[in-house]
Amino acid sequence: MKISSKTTYGLRFLIHLAIQEDQHLGQVGQIGKNENMSIKYLENIVSLLRPSGIITVKRGSHGGYKLARLPSEISLKEILETLEGGIIFDENNSIVEKTSADEVIDEFLDDFKNHTLDFLNAKSLADLANKYKIISENQMFYI
Repeated sequence: MKISSKTTYGLRFLIHLAIQEDQHLGQVGQIGKNENMSIKYLENIVSLLRPSGIITVKRGSHGGYKLARLPSEISLKEILETLEGGIIFDENNSIVEKTSADEVIDEFLDDFKNHTLDFLNAKSLADLANKYKIISENQMFYI
């Protein structure tokens, strides 16, 4: 399983929405600037997140984006599936006659897949946002 920059950027955007107070709307331009991300690329990512029901938009001069649900209600599995187009595990089905070793490997890969999906289901955007807050509070800046 490979995680693309699209997902990494999307998670960074969503973390910023998660840590903002409820009354503040996140703006793509400002978050992109703060995170040193291409605004055009970020707009493409946002266009994937909106129809999935992860974020909502308020249009107008004071508009922006916010989470459609609480961060604790948005699983990492849902985010990855939205941004990656599904969680894909490469499976080698080209073997005509499977040996005992192939069966052992298949069982291992099934376990791996199930544990990974369970882990992603158990982790939420709130987990990432909380970790982000802790790390941000512990950073020291020197002049």
